[in-house]
Amino acid sequence: MEAVTGYASYALPIATALVGVWLLWTVLRYVRADRGTRVSMRQAVRVRWGWVRLARMAGLTVTDKTPGLLAQITAQKDGATPAPRVLTPRIKVAPDQFGVIVRARTLPQVGLEEYQKSARFLADAWRCTRVSVLPDGPGRVVIRGVRSDPLTTPTAHRPTGLPPVDLTRWELGIDEYAARVCVSLANVPGVTVAGVPGAGKTSGVNRFVCDFAPSPSVQIVTADGKVSRASEGDYADLVKKGRSVGILVILISQKTTGDAIPTFIRDVCPIGLSFAQKTVEAAVAALGDDIRNWPDASPVTLQDPAYVGVAVMAMQGRPGYTRIRTPYVSDADAARVAEDTSHLTADPDLCLDALLRSTGRTATPAPSLTK
Repeated sequence: MEAVTGYASYALPIATALVGVWLLWTVLRYVRADRGTRVSMRQAVRVRWGWVRLARMAGLTVTDKTPGLLAQITAQKDGATPAPRVLTPRIKVAPDQFGVIVRARTLPQVGLEEYQKSARFLADAWRCTRVSVLPDGPGRVVIRGVRSDPLTTPTAHRPTGLPPVDLTRWELGIDEYAARVCVSLANVPGVTVAGVPGAGKTSGVNRFVCDFAPSPSVQIVTADGKVSRASEGDYADLVKKGRSVGILVILISQKTTGDAIPTFIRDVCPIGLSFAQKTVEAAVAALGDDIRNWPDASPVTLQDPAYVGVAVMAMQGRPGYTRIRTPYVSDADAARVAEDTSHLTADPDLCLDALLRSTGRTATPAPSLTK
């Protein structure tokens, strides 16, 4: 007992010191955070404190009628029937600029579907504009609640001038839940980008150019594809043979209807982005006929000036369509990157010849990039 008492005299000061350090760290984080993150930090505290009560009201708890070991021992001594336990999923809450990210455990009879059904109740209780629930591995879900709409919050991207680590990964922006959106360009022959003038097409493509131009493994060529007939253009073989010869073609047009881009070319491009459109027919041409089944995500709803820079696309591995806020990239930054990387310009034929000579092979005629 004396030894235990001696350790106890040290435990209280140590615990007090640890709590003090934690409080100091929390205050520093709060002071250094931006205004939106501060609001989210206060929101995160409310979510944690009110979770047990809210989970019971939303039907996200389970009644366990099997008593635990301690309850069984106590019941045997008292001769009483142990009361059933109400199990509440454990959560971890993280704030950010737009809202909170809640990672929760599942329970028997409380899985992904039950969380998704309760999303609207969680949104009202947490004062969020929208809440999404997605799987986060076996036995876990991630609940994303956004307080402010990321789609109407303009963002900017300043190029670093450094080559990308992964040349098959294109970072587009953030979705309506402020999650980063990236697409894989591996084995992709072409991409279509559509939208009315001033909707954000140029800025969206500027980011692609600024991010990939610093890589010596990438050559960027610009061509005007406006022709009267498909046979007059040279981009059919760019698109059709592009994947096999290492060429990615990005087709940019206000409308990707058959009179602007021949359908036999457009339909082999697996990735399509559409900024604001005036008609449903233009949206269908850019994204496919299935966009009719998702009217809330249609680019026709993006005509408000607040949605300049917002695009719609079908995400790989996700049902339906996703709305994406692409960041603004200034023309000055694009010009700076173009000037700084101009020394990397090279003739692909000469690069191929040098590569083949280094391996002792001979070159074969490559498809022409010009008429």
